[in-house]
Amino acid sequence: MKLTDLSFEALLKLRRNTFVFVMISSMVSLFMLLIVAFLLNDVQYILLLVLGLAAITSILPGFIKFIQINQELRQRVRQAVKTNTIH
Repeated sequence: MKLTDLSFEALLKLRRNTFVFVMISSMVSLFMLLIVAFLLNDVQYILLLVLGLAAITSILPGFIKFIQINQELRQRVRQAVKTNTIH
């Protein structure tokens, strides 16, 4: 389903849920990296690099979707201000 097909209220809910998903994913990834960094005394930096890249690639799609939702909401608000209606 395209973002343009959703109602304004549905977009607001989707933005909130996407933001929560991105934040929780970020916290889990950071927690995972901290555990690995503290538990391994002889930390292999390549391991931290791989885990960091994995964390970024798991969060990036949600972050991109969040940006797209915000752009769609901004566009709709601009249109609503011009026509004095919110759909």
